[in-house]
Amino acid sequence: MATGVLVVVTLYVLANVAYLNVLPADVIAATSTEGRPPVGTTAMQAMLGTPGLYVMAVAIMISTFGCNNGLILSGARVYYAMAQDNLFFKSAAVLHPTYRTPPSRSSCRRYGPACCACRARTASCSTS
Repeated sequence: MATGVLVVVTLYVLANVAYLNVLPADVIAATSTEGRPPVGTTAMQAMLGTPGLYVMAVAIMISTFGCNNGLILSGARVYYAMAQDNLFFKSAAVLHPTYRTPPSRSSCRRYGPACCACRARTASCSTS
């Protein structure tokens, strides 16, 4: 875990060094205002011109799709684990017969947080 944190910190510092070397301070300060592109996009545009904008747009899309992939794949497993611990409906603890994975139930993701909030509120009210 320490290695991962070190890699992320190093990448962050290197990105900021690149921003400072490519862009003047007044341009960096102006990018935080509304209607201006972020510093990373401005730096890519300064380094690569118009293709830099497309490179940054593709990088943002890859990051967004990767995040969605992780959220979608892990979502059903949370409710499966909760059902195994008797904290959620037992039907969420049923595994797919062939793949032995928790089925992705959109209704669980839609109504699960509301049910958990109601159950937590009811449990806290009954102990008062």
